[in-house]
Amino acid sequence: IFIGYDSRFFSDRFGRLSAEVLAANSIPVKISKTDIPTPVLAFSLSRVPSAGGIIFTASHNPPIYNGIKFIPEDAAPALPEVTEAIEKELSALGDAEIKTLPFEEAKRQHIVSTFDPFHPYIEQINSLIDVEQIKAARLKIVYDALHGEGRNYLPAILSPLCDLKTMHCTSDPYFGGLTPEPIARNLQELSEAVKDKAHLGLANDGDADRFGVVDFDGTYINANQVLSLLLYHLIKNRGMKGPVARTVATTNLLDEIARSYDLPTIETPVGFKFIGHKILEEGAILGGEESGGMSIKGHIPEKDGILALCLITELRAMEGKALKVLLEELSRKYGELSLIHI
Repeated sequence: IFIGYDSRFFSDRFGRLSAEVLAANSIPVKISKTDIPTPVLAFSLSRVPSAGGIIFTASHNPPIYNGIKFIPEDAAPALPEVTEAIEKELSALGDAEIKTLPFEEAKRQHIVSTFDPFHPYIEQINSLIDVEQIKAARLKIVYDALHGEGRNYLPAILSPLCDLKTMHCTSDPYFGGLTPEPIARNLQELSEAVKDKAHLGLANDGDADRFGVVDFDGTYINANQVLSLLLYHLIKNRGMKGPVARTVATTNLLDEIARSYDLPTIETPVGFKFIGHKILEEGAILGGEESGGMSIKGHIPEKDGILALCLITELRAMEGKALKVLLEELSRKYGELSLIHI
């Protein structure tokens, strides 16, 4: 079992404690050396045969919360039947004693070991984007980590390729007093920093599985618009072919774009867990949801906000046009689009 944790209060302690419980039950553990994004844990377990992964995070929720996610061995979000089976096992425990093996002792017995996913993940993202095209565009970008887990990863990828300025890239369990959700009302400071001073503003949520995007003039580009731009980019500029997966609550513009290239669209219930399995089982070239989650074929079947931001940067570099201009072009071709502020 892989274990990860974010930088919220006690996430690291919960990670160690879960390792102690697993070790006491003779289940080998690999625990991250430091706090990491959720997509990085999913990527890490996808490379090594395992029984899955646990990560302690409350994602984009307010600072008072924490939570736990289980990611099965296929690196896709757990489907309802998996989480229901876990809940059933928990209920059956009743008042049973929970065994633990002290962390350092578990390491001495080689039941627990640590892993560092930083460089393998950076290499993976660099393999999925055109680093030379981005570098040649000489973009000016402002990145707001919202004090979340993207703070070390996104800059490591884009700093060598762009003129990148960063905001809120320190660890803060209070998230600067904001909810770490990259929606318009939480990105006002980013919008002001970008306005006529940069080509793009980028942001991630607390565990970096969601994205937020701001155009050159400070306009927030909502998730449905970003997904539409990315699908158009993947097909037009990168020649990707295959089905497109979206949740029932996500824009039908994806259907129109896919149809124009004779590609099918798969509609799923709300929740990226259903999207992930369409990427995994049906080879969807892009899977997206209205709340700011996406991934692509060739990567993990789990939403990855870091990848999304790198791809929108690639799009901006290749097209050489502002996102608003590209959205207007999509509107003329596929129907009217409005810039919705959430």
